[in-house]
Amino acid sequence: MNPLAWTEEKELETGVVVAYWVLDRMLVNMKNGKAVVSFEGYLDQQAFCDGKSKILEKSVEIDFAAFDPNGQITAGVIAMVQAAEGA
Repeated sequence: MNPLAWTEEKELETGVVVAYWVLDRMLVNMKNGKAVVSFEGYLDQQAFCDGKSKILEKSVEIDFAAFDPNGQITAGVIAMVQAAEGA
């Protein structure tokens, strides 16, 4: 299984059941401390692996501080930016 994916059955209003979810992207606004996480839903893992179309795409907003309470992710990103910039 993709490490950025999980299985959870959820029936949509249309009656279709989505069973495989994949994290697509996370956009972090460091100024306001919020992150928007986007994910996609597929019929199942095999449909994803076969390159089938996603059934839905959703985004949720989370508090980034709750996601990175001790600042390790932030520190890692800063170190990567500094290395990329030759600092």
